[in-house]
Amino acid sequence: MVWLDRTGKVIGIAAPPGNDMGVDVAPDGKRIATHRHEGAGGDVWLIDPARGPTRFTFDASQENSAPVWSPDGTRIA
Repeated sequence: MVWLDRTGKVIGIAAPPGNDMGVDVAPDGKRIATHRHEGAGGDVWLIDPARGPTRFTFDASQENSAPVWSPDGTRIA
């Protein structure tokens, strides 16, 4: 997963390779919420290119395959 500018130029690596699904960019454009699929399930991860990925959920058996940011960027559904 890479960050691109509006011309399509790669400006940074957002996350290491993985099975990311249901990707949603935060309203401020600085973070990503994604479902990282692992085997029979997966968890939601938050990706901040400056800090790297952080696990957000810890129960891969739950339905969490399409994270969505709230309009103000303070919550994830």
